[in-house]
Amino acid sequence: MPDEPQENQQPIAPIQDIIPQNDTNLAPQPVVTPDEPIAQLNLDPVITPTPTPIFNPAPAANLASTPVVPVSSDPVVATETPVISPGVVQTTTPQPIVPDLSSAQPVVTKPKKSKKFIAGVVISIILALSISFTALGFNYWYQDPQKVLSDAIVNAVISKASIYSSDINIDSNGTKVKISITTKQADYATGSLDVKITATYSGKSYSIDTSALIDKNGDLYFKLSNLTSIVAEAKTAMGIDTGSTISDSIDNLVSKIDGTWVKISSADIKQYSSTYATTKTCVNDAMTKFENDSTQVVEVIDAYKKNPFLLIDKDLGQKDGNFNFQIKGSTTGLKAFIASLKTTKIYNAIHDCDSSFTIDENSIKDNTSSSSSTDYSSKLILSIDYWSHQITKIDFSGSSDANNSFTAVIVPQFNQKVTIDTPATSISLTELSSYIQQAYDSFHSTYQ
Repeated sequence: MPDEPQENQQPIAPIQDIIPQNDTNLAPQPVVTPDEPIAQLNLDPVITPTPTPIFNPAPAANLASTPVVPVSSDPVVATETPVISPGVVQTTTPQPIVPDLSSAQPVVTKPKKSKKFIAGVVISIILALSISFTALGFNYWYQDPQKVLSDAIVNAVISKASIYSSDINIDSNGTKVKISITTKQADYATGSLDVKITATYSGKSYSIDTSALIDKNGDLYFKLSNLTSIVAEAKTAMGIDTGSTISDSIDNLVSKIDGTWVKISSADIKQYSSTYATTKTCVNDAMTKFENDSTQVVEVIDAYKKNPFLLIDKDLGQKDGNFNFQIKGSTTGLKAFIASLKTTKIYNAIHDCDSSFTIDENSIKDNTSSSSSTDYSSKLILSIDYWSHQITKIDFSGSSDANNSFTAVIVPQFNQKVTIDTPATSISLTELSSYIQQAYDSFHSTYQ
């Protein structure tokens, strides 16, 4: 008979009580109900039997009878081969049961605020406020109205390339005149001028176009266009019959010069006036030096900044990204500017080229001291870009009474690419003189 189990030895539980029959792959865990406190859970290790235990040799009388436990067909991998002493069953290291704590609320420990972090935040706020106040201060200084106006005048003076488009309307006792002017400046010595004049009188309109330019060689060109209609009206007003010798001579002259460029070269000028030719060359050289010498430009800028003669009369607010100022002139400022300008290098250089060129601040009269019976009023409005401080539009208007008024709108464009092309064909000043002389001789012979 096998020996009776010892009192202190616990029998091994059947494996069907440990592993559910419907899923042999599940790890053996006890069933824990939610109501059971964690402290009362049975955390006794579960002893997993080894399929083939190894017994150390011992007397048969001391061996305890061990029931044979059926083993599942699934393989069981043992990390170590257990050794069982008589009366004791050893297995692999028991695994504790881990209770399901998914329903438990996590405990979050708030980290302590670092003093360095707080100091960094404070410094960042101080820097942000400093930058903001600095930007506001700079903006207040940069956008000061009088500074904006001063910058606009200076920018117009120092701009090397510019285009001005102007429309002038004059209404004088029923006669209306419209003048459209376009000027282009490639540099201080090269540019062009295009003027179109349209006059309306007694229900009839008359137009004439004129153009002029100075090319890079310093040669002057000009032309008159649309002369035919004006000359025809003039002949009618003078009682010249169409088809007469005089009329034919005039028409012949008009056909030769209408829309034709006339070139006045330095050689032509020298032929008529050597003094003027020399002066013209000298002035061109002085302007070229002024353009390329920043110290001379700064002299003129400083003269205006110290003695501004254009002041803000009214701030008309902002619109479409522009400041709008109504401007008034200062006679005191103009006199001081002229006096300061007389000390600049550019003025003295031009004066040296032509001694007759002078400016006198004492010739400027104060408008308030003039005694005129005409009640004349005028208004000048400048629109200046908010950021670049460049003039975008000039509105000038005035009137003496209800029947006499004028308006002028000028739109400048600065720092534009301007190219002045020399006309491909032209006649010389000498040729023009000969055409005029032929017309005069014909006219004179008719009335002898």
